Amino acid sequence: MVKHELKKITHYEYWEFWVFYIPMIPVWLYHSLKAKSLTYFTATNPGIEHGGFFEYSKFKIQEQIAEKSRPVHQLITSENNSLDLGFNYPFIAKPEKGQRGISVQIINSDREWEIYKRNAKGNIIVQEYIDLPKEYGVFYAKLPYESKGKILSITGKEFLTYQGDGTTSLREFIESNSRAYFNKSYLYMKFHEEQNLILPAGEKMILERIGNHHRGTYFYDNSSLITPALEAAIENIASNVEGFYYGRLDVKAKSDEAFRKGEFIVLEINGANSEATHIYDEEYSIIDAYKEVVRHLDVQYKIAKHNIKNGAKTTPIGEFSNIVFKHL
Repeated sequence: MVKHELKKITHYEYWEFWVFYIPMIPVWLYHSLKAKSLTYFTATNPGIEHGGFFEYSKFKIQEQIAEKSRPVHQLITSENNSLDLGFNYPFIAKPEKGQRGISVQIINSDREWEIYKRNAKGNIIVQEYIDLPKEYGVFYAKLPYESKGKILSITGKEFLTYQGDGTTSLREFIESNSRAYFNKSYLYMKFHEEQNLILPAGEKMILERIGNHHRGTYFYDNSSLITPALEAAIENIASNVEGFYYGRLDVKAKSDEAFRKGEFIVLEINGANSEATHIYDEEYSIIDAYKEVVRHLDVQYKIAKHNIKNGAKTTPIGEFSNIVFKHL
């Protein structure tokens, strides 16, 4: 529909990732000049491959989180591809070295699991599905010379939901809602038998339970939830991950109040490639969004520069270029 296509042009939230970040190239070059390295950011997290920018094992990071604070999980490889998790469907399957939510899937049956394994490239992380209603992205940073870090921002997430009015069908909702429309091929396939469903007024149906921006999830700034108790809980998690200074923790909690108390489960931790996803709040202008990106990148540079000074190695530009080419 024309209005959706126009929105894709006028709203940066719907731009391609690389298009939005083109204006950040001068920031990267400026930091590179000061750090004397084009890949300075790969020293941001010395304990993670390439600083957690590309091609790093999320399973290795997850293993360093206390069992009480993470889902039950297993790494599936070509040598070890049998499930031994102690729970039933549904569960989450995702690439060990995935990016931006690509190929993350809720598995509901033996058939879906066999199809997923057949199409997967590389190792797979299988983890327990955490059925909690609230999901957040917590952006953490710690300067290496400081005793503890801080939360730079928090992203709240609202899953793509079809709310009934007694007259609008699911298909009509998908056609009329921008977030659903841009994922319509996926949603039509997923709900091929329910497209003519009409929910009574007030009833809701969550269409996508993967809290990813590109699956229609609405991201908003929820930084007002930061409390000393939450910061202490995040610090406890982050300080146990070797060489981790900068990144985003994706977590789930029972409620905002439980989250503020530091009660949550960590779904995964992202490294130097972490995006400050609260910038997709509809209340933000594009200027506000870029200011936030620069603020986070400035912190990243300070951390990386200090780590380099302390002997941390950066990924050589040739090697990094090969990794980027492989990823793309």
